Amino acid sequence: MLVYLFFQVVTLEKSLQSLGTSRDTAELRQSLHATQQQTNKVITSTSQLIKQLSDIISSSSRQDRLRLTRLKTELSESSSAMQTCRRKSQTAQGPYFLRHRRKIR
Repeated sequence: MLVYLFFQVVTLEKSLQSLGTSRDTAELRQSLHATQQQTNKVITSTSQLIKQLSDIISSSSRQDRLRLTRLKTELSESSSAMQTCRRKSQTAQGPYFLRHRRKIR
């Protein structure tokens, strides 16, 4: 799952580069939104699974505990990268939504 998260973050970053350019379309924005939602679900479920795993291996070998720590670190890094993408997306889409609000009024 962590590889999937990394792939999704890379996909989001590539999509973000197209916002505000001639390649910026409604489909791109919908795809960006769908990818963000799916990635959030994966982060949530992975966090829950890691918590369950943590409860199971709390008294296991040192090597298992180190692996768990590495998983937690990787999830945290992926989550942070996702949050960065989300902030960039909001910043980039801000002017787009303002223009469309003005057209509607």
